[in-house]
Amino acid sequence: MSRFHRMIINALKKLPYAENFTSQVKIVTAQKGVAQFELRLEKEHCDLQGTMHNGTAFILIDLYTYATASTLCDDSTMFTSLNIDARFLAPAMLGNEILINSRAADPGGKTAFVEMDILDKTTKQILVQGTHTMFMFSSKERQNI
Repeated sequence: MSRFHRMIINALKKLPYAENFTSQVKIVTAQKGVAQFELRLEKEHCDLQGTMHNGTAFILIDLYTYATASTLCDDSTMFTSLNIDARFLAPAMLGNEILINSRAADPGGKTAFVEMDILDKTTKQILVQGTHTMFMFSSKERQNI
């Protein structure tokens, strides 16, 4: 297991409220600023029509862009969302496996910018494109807020 793989696991452990969700997502690869995840869409991820719920897509964008950004920083760095955006291009169907590709730009200051593509694993068709802009701060800075 790579150092970045462990960094992502540790980042997600900080989110106990999301454990039911994160336990279903598999880390495929993890490098500095780049990660790939995999999820089989189950009933709880889908709407009444059997397609991935928009809320599921936003949770994936939120949690896994944060986890990818965490590979660029030390463990004490904290993040807060400034903007999360999603473009829905095609439906993901119940039972399908999806790939989640996340790329973080190396932050030059206090802002992290991460992009994500959610793809059908079989066809490689892009289903959702997401972006997440986050403000980064240390635990010491948080005490002054």
